[in-house]
Amino acid sequence: MSSGYSYRMAQKPVANALTLELEPVVEENMARHLDTEDIWFAHDYVPFDRGENFAFLGGRDWDPSQATLPRVITDACEILLILKDNLAGHHRELVEHFILEEWWGRWLGRWTAEEHLHAIALREYLVVTREVDPVANEEVRVQHVMKGYRADAYTQVETLVYMAFYERSLPCSAKIWPHRSRSRSWPG
Repeated sequence: MSSGYSYRMAQKPVANALTLELEPVVEENMARHLDTEDIWFAHDYVPFDRGENFAFLGGRDWDPSQATLPRVITDACEILLILKDNLAGHHRELVEHFILEEWWGRWLGRWTAEEHLHAIALREYLVVTREVDPVANEEVRVQHVMKGYRADAYTQVETLVYMAFYERSLPCSAKIWPHRSRSRSWPG
């Protein structure tokens, strides 16, 4: 099947030498993260006072002239959202590779919750400030998620490596985007 969905029966992962050896590392890093994190909420970062209703509720629909950020920035944000939109697929694959008891499960749950919070904040900000076309954004999101995310051919180690690269690529990209856009059309 080419739909992208996996129809195989999920199996509960079994602890192995790798996961058992890494368990204390996961515990240590989870504790470090929880001890140093600043609790935040998506709604605190969205300027709702800049928002207005869309035509469906008696307002006006999005128009490209409403965007104030450089196109390279909004494009980068939309790409980031597409990556985060397959969170359910990533979560499913991780659940199938790692035991959910103890620290692996706590890490997976926390990672999923935080990735989802990032997506909520970013999408709400872009829609409320009218930086992106919300209809086109939603159409791309649905199309992308409908393709599914399949990693059932990956081993546990390959899945772990993929997630490590995924996690490092996002902050690296976020540092590069403003510098690239400044050289083109970034104000200031």
